[in-house]
Amino acid sequence: MKANKLYFLVILLLTALVTSSCIRLPGWGPIDGACSEGHLFGEWEPRLSDPCAEGAAQKRTCSACYFSEKRVVPKGHQYVDRVCMICSAIDLSEGLRFSLRGKQSYVVLSIGTCTDAAIGIPSEYNGLPVRSIGDRSFEKCEFLRRVGIPDTVTSIGYRAFFGCSNLTSVIIPNSVTEIGSDAFRACTNLSYITIPAEMTRIGDSAFSNCKSLKTVYYGGTAAQWEEIAYDKWGNPSVPEHATVYCYSETDPGDGGNYWRYVDGVPTVWPWP
Repeated sequence: MKANKLYFLVILLLTALVTSSCIRLPGWGPIDGACSEGHLFGEWEPRLSDPCAEGAAQKRTCSACYFSEKRVVPKGHQYVDRVCMICSAIDLSEGLRFSLRGKQSYVVLSIGTCTDAAIGIPSEYNGLPVRSIGDRSFEKCEFLRRVGIPDTVTSIGYRAFFGCSNLTSVIIPNSVTEIGSDAFRACTNLSYITIPAEMTRIGDSAFSNCKSLKTVYYGGTAAQWEEIAYDKWGNPSVPEHATVYCYSETDPGDGGNYWRYVDGVPTVWPWP
């Protein structure tokens, strides 16, 4: 008898949950009237093993009613700065020179025989990870316009891109924690750059004389930016004429400078 009563109470509880507004068990789909003002979708789930293959799909789910929708990813990579915005694959360049660092990783030594205007740095070389973009590695490569940096790289060296006057944009992955002194100095056509929240040091004059740098997409908060906003001499890490936008996945609505990704592209939140 007690078991029957307990069973009856469980049925009543489930019935109440299902019929209440916007409370739904996963996979049950939407109910009439639930989320009438719009679903509360999360991010598109997760990156597939080969999301750029024909027919690959992604799913996102409403956190209120568990309604799911799918989208089919277009066939083929969509590269920005030699990095696919869908699957993060790097469009690799050939001819770059590397140097073994210790016995466990490589550093990009120089541009070598590569003549690509848009360079894609590989995540590994000879079976070992590429951990650093070395000092002066691309110095004064005036034909260089874009560069794709893999998420194995943790540092960008001294004068690595110094004088790359036609470099227009750089997306620095979250793995990079240090930018060396003069790394992007005199990149006079550099218009925007992304800097991850994981960054712990921006060297002296790293972006000095970047006359066209207007936008810095920073992956952390304003408080985190203050920790790296000035070099050891008290000079700004990025030019004062550049606007620094801090990352916010949702619209802060306070009129500040914020950005988020829209289909893999850095996009500024509009002011109210």
